Amino acid sequence: MSTQAIEAGLVTAAASEVAKRAQDFVAAAAGRPGETIGTILGGWTQLRIKNVESIGNKAHLTLLKLELKPKEVPFNVIQPLLESATLQGEPRLQDTWANLLANAADPRRERPLNAIFPYILRDLGPAEVRLLHTLYTESERRLSGHIAFHRLSHIMYHQGDLMEMAFNLGLVTAPIHDPTFEVQQRTDYRTSQDAFSLMLDLIRHHDVIRETVLPANAIVPGFKDGERAYLFTGLGSAFVLACRPPAK
Repeated sequence: MSTQAIEAGLVTAAASEVAKRAQDFVAAAAGRPGETIGTILGGWTQLRIKNVESIGNKAHLTLLKLELKPKEVPFNVIQPLLESATLQGEPRLQDTWANLLANAADPRRERPLNAIFPYILRDLGPAEVRLLHTLYTESERRLSGHIAFHRLSHIMYHQGDLMEMAFNLGLVTAPIHDPTFEVQQRTDYRTSQDAFSLMLDLIRHHDVIRETVLPANAIVPGFKDGERAYLFTGLGSAFVLACRPPAK
């Protein structure tokens, strides 16, 4: 055997070993040891189809109960909506995606419809979605008690209010509103703070909730001049509304 043939054989063997290591790593990372990358990708394709079928069925049943027939959704909304929905296997998130799809296909067009909504929802996890829905419900409750305020974006919150809400929902494991010095030294307190900060940053990334500093002489009950306040933006309230069940 020639030297060139030996070298070619060594290169081929080395390439095969690299490919085998890569395949083993991908299989382990995907939780499917022993399978080929092709088999893994094929299984994922079937799973994505199953996810969108589940979400589509939920949206169908929602409109069926309202005795409504779905209307064609603009392509720039339906394409990213279905594409992202295929990745959602978590039941609560599937319900939210189904609401977004049902509202988009609702022939009454009573809920906001915007091409950015699927992209916002795609970037949020179950914790962020639960916090937003709870905050929306609380904002509606507070709004109903005001004569001067007419929009959800008029309702403001302290950061501590949002922290306490996250704790009551079980999204963080330690009470982080007005903690004592001893509590601040605990590992679970620091972990909760980090988890809450990440949730809030993810939500603020798309300007669903905005942080603002109140100017001097601002007349906002419960707030002082220069305090930081958190509130829904117009985009944020429209987005959350579009992710809630269609109106009866």
